[in-house]
Parts: sequence; C-alpha cells; structure tokens
Amino acid sequence: MRGNILREQYDDLKRRIDALNVEQRSVCFSYIKSTYGPVNEGYELASSADRERISKELRDVSHRLWSVGNRPQALALGVLMLNIESQLTPGDDAAFVKQATDALIKEGIV
Repeated sequence: MRGNILREQYDDLKRRIDALNVEQRSVCFSYIKSTYGPVNEGYELASSADRERISKELRDVSHRLWSVGNRPQALALGVLMLNIESQLTPGDDAAFVKQATDALIKEGIV
C-alpha cells in the first residue's frame, strides 16, 4: 500500500522535474548534490524516532521552499525524501521508486 503511494508521489515529482527549464533543473540537481550526503548519512545513523523527525523536517522545509517559490530546491528535497522512505518500504513499487530516485541522485552528483 505505502509503495503505491510512493510510486504516485514519484510520478508527480518526476513530471514536475521534467517540466523545469534548464536553469531550474540545474538548481534542482545542484541542491541534490549539496544535500544528499549529509541527509543520507544522518538518516542512516538515526534511530527510528530520529528518522521520523528527519522525515518530518525534510517535508516541512520542502513545503516552505515551495511556498516561497524555491521550487527546484523543494523538488530536490522531494527526491531525497522518496529515496529515503523507499529504502524502508517493502514491495515492487517502493523498489522502483528507490531505483528511480537513485538514478536522479546519481544525475545530480555527477
């Protein structure tokens, strides 16, 4: 069930990233590059309670960024959030989201 929701969220996120112009897309992937390592490392080392807090904080920051017009950065955080959550969610849809967000992160890091 949760995997299906992750898949729907990914499809929406990917559509929005694909609609970015070249400059916005560059900002999005630069933000992925600058935030992926710290977010991923912190999440891996966190307890389950801290993981919930990290996820909530990422969502809150993403919503604030979106609200003030920093949509490329908000989308980048969306990629990171889906990547993190899909690691811990069973099922084919979650596995797809993990693989797809890994590819987006790799695109941002290269």
